[in-house]
Amino acid sequence: MLPSKPSPSHIPAGPKTPRPDAPSDLPAGEGEDEVRQRHNAEIRRILDEQAEKIDAKAETIPFHFIRHERIKRIHLSQEQRERLLRGELVVVGFRRLNHLVPRAAGERILSLRPEVSVFIVDGSEDAPASDDGYESFKVPEDLIW
Repeated sequence: MLPSKPSPSHIPAGPKTPRPDAPSDLPAGEGEDEVRQRHNAEIRRILDEQAEKIDAKAETIPFHFIRHERIKRIHLSQEQRERLLRGELVVVGFRRLNHLVPRAAGERILSLRPEVSVFIVDGSEDAPASDDGYESFKVPEDLIW
């Protein structure tokens, strides 16, 4: 007669690994989901209180920016565009919408949830690229753009 296989209740359990504790930056007794919900509520409050209205029907200028490796467009007034280019305003992408908020509010949102898209103009993009070293190359006249 063949020895019978032990039932699962007879199999000795291996060493139990302790459950990983909550990350040290979480408040005691609060899980990751609760923290995310609290941060989302704070972000919504900031956006409700500080976001500027983007009026697509008025005389506006399209502004292109990068959100999650894609080029997006919003329509801004001339004054909003100038403030955005000076770095006073930022574009926050949250819950599939784009919001225009002051820079301090955008940085606060970024500190709460780093994965939220916050587009900040830093001023280095305005500098023209240097063409040094390419003066000797001639552009063909039949080049089609």
